Amino acid sequence: MTAAASDPGQEHGSRADLAAFVASQWPEWERVGIGPDEDTIVSAAAVGLVELVWRNSPLEAMHAGGGLRGRGPSDGELFAESVALHRAGKVALPRVFGLLEFEEHVLDRYRPWAAGGRTLQEMGYGSLGAFAKHVRRHTNTLLAIRDDGYRLLLGYLIMLTRLRGRGHYGMPRWPAIAASVRELLLTPEHPAWLAQMRDTALAVAPPGTPLPDALHRTLLDGPDTLPLPVLDWLADRVMYPARLLTADREQGTEGGRYPAESPPGELFPRVTELRFAVPASQRIAIYDRLAGDLEGRLREARERHDGYIREYLAYLRGLRSEAQRQAAAD
Repeated sequence: MTAAASDPGQEHGSRADLAAFVASQWPEWERVGIGPDEDTIVSAAAVGLVELVWRNSPLEAMHAGGGLRGRGPSDGELFAESVALHRAGKVALPRVFGLLEFEEHVLDRYRPWAAGGRTLQEMGYGSLGAFAKHVRRHTNTLLAIRDDGYRLLLGYLIMLTRLRGRGHYGMPRWPAIAASVRELLLTPEHPAWLAQMRDTALAVAPPGTPLPDALHRTLLDGPDTLPLPVLDWLADRVMYPARLLTADREQGTEGGRYPAESPPGELFPRVTELRFAVPASQRIAIYDRLAGDLEGRLREARERHDGYIREYLAYLRGLRSEAQRQAAAD
């Protein structure tokens, strides 16, 4: 969506039209769990604030230009920082000068991000000017809307979440998505895993990844506290099928393919590390395939990505050695 398309004045002709439209939407928002209590309203509005001011911005260029840790933020860094900014947004929105404080927080070039500890200055080379311009422009738009009423500001931001962000942390759907992550990990044979993703996702779970029950609790309480390798793994391997499963369940028993059932515990072995749910011999084959793919990419990689690829190759080879030792012991 363009900046013009997201401008309420241009979309609805006037602030009065916007106010009327927002007022008409509150019953529908309450139906999906946003309101009437203040906490769910502010939480959903904070999701919209983060999406508008921070996420849908030149940050996309930073991510695309170096998301493989060449320079820009990775998927896991974006995941964690969006959660941390949502928390900051909830604090900022009710405050008179909260939007300006949020702007200052977002634009702080030397503040370590929630995961990995890198800063905007490190990750944003070439895009910092455009990013600052974007943040200030959208903050000014929101300040103008707030002048017409705090409730209108919240409603406008919630309106944005209905376009993008319905499944984000802080929205009513998030607990169901976190539950879907748990269900998928507890059930390696779950049909909602996409073809050939299931065993690969489990096999490359970073050492120290919480087991499903503990991971579920952390996803509910604060995903930004997870280590960056776990966040990258979740974003790259697990969140997409979990969101698909959640969306399927929302269609109900008639429209959905996967009826809601308790995960059968016997399908998940008792393990100390999540990747051990896949037999050692099977993991070796997975690591060989992934390493072969990466070696092919390394020959074609631009300079800024080859460091990450070499790092991940070394990681896979370490996992392969571990699997070989486990296979020999078995």
